Amino acid sequence: MTLANDSPDQARQNWITDCTGVAIVLVVIGNCLHGLVKSGLLPADGWFYVVDGVIYAFHMAMLFMLGGMTFMSWAMPMQPGAFVLSRLTRLFWPMTLWTWLFFVVKILIGALANEPTPLSEFPLNPLPPKVHYWDLWTFFLIHLATYFTMRPFWLRNPKALWPWLILLAITCYLSKDIPLFGLYPGWFALAFHFSPYFVAGILLARRPWPRFGWPGIVVAILIFVPSVLAPLKPLDHYDLFEHTIYLVVAFTASVALIHFMREINLQRPTLLRSFGLGWLAIYVAHPIFSPAFRVVLTKLGITNISLHVIGGTLIGLFAPLLMLTIAKRLRITRLLGI
Repeated sequence: MTLANDSPDQARQNWITDCTGVAIVLVVIGNCLHGLVKSGLLPADGWFYVVDGVIYAFHMAMLFMLGGMTFMSWAMPMQPGAFVLSRLTRLFWPMTLWTWLFFVVKILIGALANEPTPLSEFPLNPLPPKVHYWDLWTFFLIHLATYFTMRPFWLRNPKALWPWLILLAITCYLSKDIPLFGLYPGWFALAFHFSPYFVAGILLARRPWPRFGWPGIVVAILIFVPSVLAPLKPLDHYDLFEHTIYLVVAFTASVALIHFMREINLQRPTLLRSFGLGWLAIYVAHPIFSPAFRVVLTKLGITNISLHVIGGTLIGLFAPLLMLTIAKRLRITRLLGI
């Protein structure tokens, strides 16, 4: 199903954007729940343990996979200087600015923060990445590494598949914390960890996916549900075999949900598409808006978990979109990195 006035490329971009909307909603929900646990309002066991396990089984893997699915079309044709500049302005600057803003807010609210921060600990240097902003740094590293490693092969033969298959095998190996000549800097660990999904997204986008209609939707659901419910231990406890299982689970769940969104291919713009288009604004700003909502409710003596979760999620999604709309009208989106 494609939009009546949409080209196939635009229809493809639509369902990828919808998938990105799903991923960013899960990011906001996950961080909202973790904030409630850290504040002592929500116990770390019970339903939180189940929901947290489902979300973190795949949502970041899917976000990186989606990033890979669009990477080739916009990145490879760019000249190296323009590409690096775009990554500095689109990823490194937002990480830097919003790290500063996040800590300014933490310092201002003082003891009301889950982890109070004195002025002396303000991070003038945003590296290594702080709190929620590691994702932007990870995208930054993966983008640069992929572009400069693979562009020579792309210039020689844009349709060649074997370099990408080799890169996928290498990234899968390096995604486990296996030391490289005794060196495995923490700054680069998450880039190693998530690069297989990014490369897998590139490979998935290089071949057309068949459509199966409702049978495809049913199969996607039947694959997705057991994948995200698979019992997994924390990442830092994995041996090599368990890490391989994690890769398979996260990859399977991500592909199943992406395929589901592709099959239904929503015909009209939805909130999911709005979230997907504004994912960067939501990502950088929700760590400020959602906790602010929690702090206000707590000061008012309101501890109802449902209100905290629903309200914190909605504020974390819609407040950044409102900010983005205002920034566009004022023409300061580049300044704000969104």
